[in-house]
Amino acid sequence: MRSNDHGLDDNPQTMLLNSDKIDSNCVLRDAVIHFDNLRRSVKRFLNLYRHTESVNQEQGSCRSRVRTEEHFEMVRQVITDNPGTPISHLSQLVNLPCITCQQILKDDLELHPNVDWMSAIHT
Repeated sequence: MRSNDHGLDDNPQTMLLNSDKIDSNCVLRDAVIHFDNLRRSVKRFLNLYRHTESVNQEQGSCRSRVRTEEHFEMVRQVITDNPGTPISHLSQLVNLPCITCQQILKDDLELHPNVDWMSAIHT
């Protein structure tokens, strides 16, 4: 077996075509591929193909979205009226789970508990 620039042996167990294996990563054209991630992805697609004869993702569960514009406005109104409202109380006022209220505040309204919510709403 011959040795490459990195001092590793070129054999099928440690090398992929036109690539080098360094610290259990496959370096290929300036990209690093982690073998575990690659193996999991290939296994997932193989299983998906075996069961569905397609690698396309199935549609969602057709459940309606909980995070809607109507809910955004309800949460925004409660926070505007009383910026110190705890999430547990907010959840009861708008009749949504606490985690949904947290997601609306953080992801949709881009408000965070460590920030003064009132100033964030009016900017």
